[in-house]
Amino acid sequence: MLFTVLCFLSLHAGQPVAGVTPQDLPALNEVGRAVLNWDGQSPVTLSERIRQLVPNVPVIDTLRALNLAQQRGQLAEDIRQQFAQIEVKQRTYQGKVRQAILEGRQRALRSWVGTPQGRSLSAIGDSGSWPDSNQPVNVGSDFDFTIFGADVEVNRQVRDACGAAILETLGAQGFQLRDFDVVVTAEGAEVESHVFETQGGIDWARRNLKRIELIYPDGKTRTIELWRGDPAGELAYASMMARLRHEAARNGDYDRMFDARGFLRESVFNDTGGGQGQTLWERYRPILEGLGVDYFRSQTSTAPGGCLDMARHLRLEVLDVPHLNARTRLKRMLKYLPRAHTLAQAAPGVRQLIADDPLLSDPAYTSLLSLARAVEKATPAELDILLRQHFGNYPDAGLQELGNRLTEMILRYSEVAYQAEIDRITWRSQPRNAAGKPSTGWKMIFGSSRAWGGQLCRACPGRPANHRKGTPG
Repeated sequence: MLFTVLCFLSLHAGQPVAGVTPQDLPALNEVGRAVLNWDGQSPVTLSERIRQLVPNVPVIDTLRALNLAQQRGQLAEDIRQQFAQIEVKQRTYQGKVRQAILEGRQRALRSWVGTPQGRSLSAIGDSGSWPDSNQPVNVGSDFDFTIFGADVEVNRQVRDACGAAILETLGAQGFQLRDFDVVVTAEGAEVESHVFETQGGIDWARRNLKRIELIYPDGKTRTIELWRGDPAGELAYASMMARLRHEAARNGDYDRMFDARGFLRESVFNDTGGGQGQTLWERYRPILEGLGVDYFRSQTSTAPGGCLDMARHLRLEVLDVPHLNARTRLKRMLKYLPRAHTLAQAAPGVRQLIADDPLLSDPAYTSLLSLARAVEKATPAELDILLRQHFGNYPDAGLQELGNRLTEMILRYSEVAYQAEIDRITWRSQPRNAAGKPSTGWKMIFGSSRAWGGQLCRACPGRPANHRKGTPG
């Protein structure tokens, strides 16, 4: 499976990035006029007009293509002169979409919270700062959130209910969430949303939620911001309680353990004499103890897949997207490299593997990490300077090559993390002697033998000392 995904991503690494063609411009000019003439009220009114002008394309993609054409000076003179007003209308449009999302999902949740099935819900997690009314949104904004809960089927149903309620709030009959770049994900069914395909990617997304709205069984909610408190811990606790409510209801213990508001009874575990409290404690101990594990940490077993997800996102979200200007393309593509770097280093010994790897230790590649961190903190004016410094006045070809190098580097992170995980499994499976070392003639298959007790061959970076040319691994 790993080999197949690597091959797929590698084969696509050299494809050119498309742009706005001259054939697109007449329609895009009309889209610009439609935005300019929009009354600023119903976003669907504008969406319907855009769809008439550019059918069979998600509305948000058309708006982004319009902006790209403006940045390249390709639009008609009357549109270019009034584009500042068009951008104001676009922000108004996205602001109204955001408001419909928040209203629609709250209405959908109200029909679930307080019901027996709704007891399994724990939270809504928001990716990005888009729900914050103090943060501006524009056509570059996407709207992603996740339904968390103990019952996957309920999560799916609430996900679908939220999506339907959002479209209903917009009045967007005949449109899809994709037209507005809205993605709703259900915990336990994340792959169905085609955002992250591996457990490593899913875990990364959970660790990087920007807002968490905890759902209590009495219908109340509490919002946790990333910069306040401990969102990961809060979500883990909410998940534990949701699963406890779900299992208690399934076993007929709900009323014994929870009050009318859906909160755990204070006296439920006070009985220490082997009575009902003791019985309930023993029955649900695996949940209470098992869900206390911090599953938001990057794990050695999921790091390779997480890196593959970053390579996949680089391809789908940047390299294959035609409507990004150079500044946005640079900023977006470079954010996936530090993520892969962090994910890969979950495995003990990977730092040494990276230092010994001929590709990942090459200054031509290590400098990209420094560039990524500089771009992450840069202002728009500083981004323009970085673009000129690295790619001159014609950045498109340079950015395409950068994308290929980033893809190669991220895929190598996945391979290295995979090697370290194989080393770990092999090392732990060996019989031990009294000193705790393998009692057989154990040798490394891949990777960081320094991390697990062996020595590296100086002539073969990343290989064990007993590696010979032609041997597997």
